[in-house]
Amino acid sequence: MLYISGFEDRNQRLIEVNSYRHNNSEIKLIDLNDYNRFPDVFPRYLYAATINHLDIKSFLSHISLMVKWKYPEYIQLIISEEDYSDCSFYVFAGKKLIYKANKM
Repeated sequence: MLYISGFEDRNQRLIEVNSYRHNNSEIKLIDLNDYNRFPDVFPRYLYAATINHLDIKSFLSHISLMVKWKYPEYIQLIISEEDYSDCSFYVFAGKKLIYKANKM
């Protein structure tokens, strides 16, 4: 799952994130925000995808280098691997996504 700041141009950032390609892997983030059903709830900018055989290191590099974040300090990436019950949380430190925590 990817949380994108409300200050970002979400459509453009999604195009940039979805341009990821590596060894036949690609990303297609879907919008988890239901604006029609909950129009008065605070803005939510949460997107998710399921990917088989994702090269996490390559994807983190793509998110860090190929996406033109205006406010990277507000970006959060949560990755759950298939055989594990916990999630890895990533945030930006400078211009690079770094591992922050592993939570169940």
